[in-house]
Amino acid sequence: MEIGHQQLTVDFVNESQLGAGVACSRADFAEELGNMNRRYQAVAGDVSERLKQLDTLHSQWTDYEAHVGNLTRWLSQQNTWLDSVDQLQGYAAIQQTIHECNVCTYFSVLK
Repeated sequence: MEIGHQQLTVDFVNESQLGAGVACSRADFAEELGNMNRRYQAVAGDVSERLKQLDTLHSQWTDYEAHVGNLTRWLSQQNTWLDSVDQLQGYAAIQQTIHECNVCTYFSVLK
């Protein structure tokens, strides 16, 4: 951006010197150069502010992605734990059923 600004300044100076038919006073040149400098400063400040905003957004996005990753891992762990609990409960239910069947069979044999 700075190189482009410097090129504009060089072009302006060259056009001022080549225009033999146009009388350009030093005061006009200085005023126009001052205007260009103010515009450049405004644009440079705007670009700087936007870069800061983008850096902030990037940082926030990185934090967001980290939180999503942590949540995904936690949910996966919870799902694995629930699967193991379901298996254990299923196993316990089967054992209980077998035990009840054995008890019923035992009592039916006694009768």
